[in-house]
Amino acid sequence: MAARTLIGTFSAKPTATVITYTSGDAINGMKVAPGGRLVLLVNNPDASSHNVTLKLPPPPDIADATDRVVTIPAGNSRLIGPFPGDMYTQPTAADPSDVGFIHIDVDSALLNVLAMRY
Repeated sequence: MAARTLIGTFSAKPTATVITYTSGDAINGMKVAPGGRLVLLVNNPDASSHNVTLKLPPPPDIADATDRVVTIPAGNSRLIGPFPGDMYTQPTAADPSDVGFIHIDVDSALLNVLAMRY
């Protein structure tokens, strides 16, 4: 498996900030560096709803915990987060370059994702 696609991250500032979405990678998955106050903005321009899955590290630290799935309705956007502590930070991964990141799976390449620290 190839490395996950790194999601572009920007910091919120009191001045105007140009933001750039990262196209969804439904094949390899996506990743973002943890830490700070982090949220994801996911835009779905498609005519169908799609899912974003936040992967919990194996094994979950919380009994009966499951990955968090967020549905993005057709033609809508959703703000996801914040991400508490290291709850979603992956200590292992198939590709060593993915270790230490939050892993996000998308079910469509049509989704647009960006990460914001505030």
